Amino acid sequence: MLALPIDTNGSSTKLSFLQNPYVLSADPCGSSSGSAVGVATNLATVTLGTETDGSIICPSTANAVVRIKPTVGLTSRAGVIPVSPRQDNIRPICRTVSDAVYVLDEIVGFDRRDRKANRTALKFIPAGGYK
Repeated sequence: MLALPIDTNGSSTKLSFLQNPYVLSADPCGSSSGSAVGVATNLATVTLGTETDGSIICPSTANAVVRIKPTVGLTSRAGVIPVSPRQDNIRPICRTVSDAVYVLDEIVGFDRRDRKANRTALKFIPAGGYK
């Protein structure tokens, strides 16, 4: 994940503009565009991003990478700046579906620091994980 503040259209306070790696004139789309571009250009195998309203959906689609949307409560939001308790969640961004499943399997679970990631949410995790 880029350690630079990225605006909703991929612009940065440190760099001029993040580009879509497939169509340089296209918008990389969204505040997690740095994460999606990093995966699309093989700078990272997996990144994690936060989603409230399109922050991962748009850049994943625009940069041809995979994302999984877990049910709120499956992944801990501890440390995430809250915007919407019913929508905020952590999601993996990967190149392949199998990579996204492996990452999701590792990041789901109970966390005392997030009241939504509780024991009730654990019932949605399949026996044996997501593999």
